[in-house]
Amino acid sequence: MQKSVTLLIVSAIAALLAVTAAQAQFDYYDVYDQPSRWNIHAGIGFLSGDIDEDTTWVVGVEHERPLGGEVDRTDSFLTLGVDWMPIDTNTTGTESVVPILIGYRRYTALGARRVYFGIAAGTRWASEDIPELDIKDGFEFEWGLNTGINFTPEFFGQLRYLAGSEPSDDGVFTIELGYRF
Repeated sequence: MQKSVTLLIVSAIAALLAVTAAQAQFDYYDVYDQPSRWNIHAGIGFLSGDIDEDTTWVVGVEHERPLGGEVDRTDSFLTLGVDWMPIDTNTTGTESVVPILIGYRRYTALGARRVYFGIAAGTRWASEDIPELDIKDGFEFEWGLNTGINFTPEFFGQLRYLAGSEPSDDGVFTIELGYRF
């Protein structure tokens, strides 16, 4: 119950931030002219496995670097990100899952906004076995797909799907807000 209330509060704050950011007035900006940068993001995750508590929250940090070394007019970026998700299992309590992914992200224009999509692959670490999600303790393969929109040059929203070798069991769909700096 306490986790549901916490997720509801986090979701309400996220929705408020999204509406505020979407309403923000800003001049046309060009994300392609950005140098390497960091971002932090957080949101809610929906687990695909057979687990009693099928929602969690996710927080992460990511570094994004232009591909090819030239900052001006590139729309392709290399990413390196680390996330943390606490998973409430049916038997062992709360376990940590930490995806570590290297990815490719491509930006394109949508009016004055910039949208992106990307793919990533890497590893995931789990503190213990989570049989309900077919996750083993230690390191396993992880992959992900993402899409997002920049509300301003700093604030963005994204949708991600992260999974291992059994997407129908170990997948998680996330809705997140983030800040780029």
